[in-house]
Amino acid sequence: MKKCFFLLAVVILTSACAFSPQVVVPTPTVDCPDAMVGKGHTVTLNVLDERVNSVLGTRSVQGTGAEISCGGDLAAIVEGAISDGLRRQGFAVIDQSSVNSLELRVEIRSLSYKITRGFWMGGLRVECFLKAVCLDGKSWGYENVYRGESTANVGRVPSAAENEEYINKAISNAINLLLQDQKMLKALAA
Repeated sequence: MKKCFFLLAVVILTSACAFSPQVVVPTPTVDCPDAMVGKGHTVTLNVLDERVNSVLGTRSVQGTGAEISCGGDLAAIVEGAISDGLRRQGFAVIDQSSVNSLELRVEIRSLSYKITRGFWMGGLRVECFLKAVCLDGKSWGYENVYRGESTANVGRVPSAAENEEYINKAISNAINLLLQDQKMLKALAA
């Protein structure tokens, strides 16, 4: 009888997380080598949040549970991380467009969080899509889409700290793919 009450208490406590809203302030990690690829070239960086919805998903399966959303200015957070990575690679990043600078426009296309139901375990998937466009004045020089993801098998509702880790990993993966794109770096250094 005590075991039944204990199991019931555990189920109630862990399911309560599913109905508590969560706001995640992303802290992406830039993982690119210090290099002189940019050779001091000036780049104007412009990051836009083009997501249709600010809600990432819900904390439980099939849209039930409380919402997970981003706190803070996601575009500014992503811009700071990309700017740091470009500087580490030898680019001079500026805020305002100048006559002699190329522009790197990055659009945050989506950031989503989803838990799917399984027999014993559920699947968790966080995806982040960034689109980068290199502009030389008014002409398009290069563009690409970068997909970062984070997946896990979950047997319970993930905690707020775990969700934060999954979301940060997906955003970081997309940013790092962008910063490692050799064709884009060559277009910016031209």
